[in-house]
Amino acid sequence: MARKYYLGIDLGGTNIKTGVVDDDAKLLSKYSTPTCVEGNHSDTILKRMGQAGEIVIEQAGITVDDIAAIGVGSPGVLNHKEGFILAQPNIQGWKNVPVRDIISRYFKNKLTTLENDANVAAWGEFWAGVGKGTNSLVLLTLGTGVGGGIVYGGRFIRGYRDNAAELGHIIVEPGGRRCNCGQLGCLEAYASATNSAKIATEQIRAGRPTSMKAVLEEKGAITTETILTHMLSGDALAKELWLQTCRYIALGCLTLNHTINAEIIALAGGMVGAGDHLLNPVRQFYHELQGHVFNNVCSNIVLAKLGNDAGFVGAAGAAKLRLEAGEW
Repeated sequence: MARKYYLGIDLGGTNIKTGVVDDDAKLLSKYSTPTCVEGNHSDTILKRMGQAGEIVIEQAGITVDDIAAIGVGSPGVLNHKEGFILAQPNIQGWKNVPVRDIISRYFKNKLTTLENDANVAAWGEFWAGVGKGTNSLVLLTLGTGVGGGIVYGGRFIRGYRDNAAELGHIIVEPGGRRCNCGQLGCLEAYASATNSAKIATEQIRAGRPTSMKAVLEEKGAITTETILTHMLSGDALAKELWLQTCRYIALGCLTLNHTINAEIIALAGGMVGAGDHLLNPVRQFYHELQGHVFNNVCSNIVLAKLGNDAGFVGAAGAAKLRLEAGEW
C-alpha cells in the first residue's frame, strides 16, 4: 500500500504552525510563522496558512499531489460539520468564515477537516504522543487559561453544538473566584498560570511575608515560574500557593475521572515545564481525595509529550481519521 501523507495546520493567535505527517504518525517536517493578526482580515491570514502549508510540504520533499488530506485546528467557536469558524476571539473580524472550504480550494480541493484546537492537540497526544496505543485520553492544558480535549473509543467527544470539553470551567470551588466566563469557582480561575500568579500577587500585596515580594517590586509582576523557584528555595508562601494550585488541578482530574474514566489524563501547556514538581503533588492529591473504592480503577495522570507540535500533528491525524472514517 502506498504511503499517505497528511498536512496539519494549527492556527494560533500568535503563530501558524504546520507539519507533514505520515500514516504512522511520523513527522516529516514542520514550520512556524507569525499569524500577524493586527490589521489583517481573514483572507490575509488564510493566505498565510496556505503559504505555510506549501512551505512545509516542500520541506518534506513531496508535492501537494502527495497529500491525502488536510486538517486545520483553530480556537474560537466552530461549526465542525459545515467547516466554519463562527467567531474568533483572537482575530478581529472573523465571523462565519468557511475556513475548511477555503483551505481545501487552496490545495487543489484536497479533503479538509476543521477542528477545535484543543481537540486536535488531544488527538495528537492520543495518536502520536503519550496516549499512543490507548483507547481513551483526556488532555488538560494548563497555560494562560485551562482547556482540553477528550478522545474516547478512538473518536473526539465534541458534544452538543461542538461545545464539549470546556475543562477549565469545571467548578472546583463553589461560590469562589469569578472566572472570565462569568461562573464562580472554575478550575481556570485557580489553576491557570495567569490566575495562579494573580492569586500570589494578591497574597503578597496583602502583606504575607515572602521572598517573592522583591521580584514583584522589581519587575511589577510574578509568574508561576517565580512561585516554583521560590518554593524550591524554601519560601513558605510559595510552597503553600504551589500546592494549592496542584490540589485544584487534582480536583479537576478527579471530576474528569468520575465523568470520563479515560485511560490517561495528560497534563499539557506551559506549566508542565515544572515536570515532577507539578506531576507528583497533583498525583498525591488526586489519590488522597478520591474514595478508596476507586483506587484501582482511576485514570492515570501523566505529562504530555508533544509540546507545541501537538496541534498540527493532531490536525494531520484528524485529517487521516476523516479520510478513513468519513464525517461523523
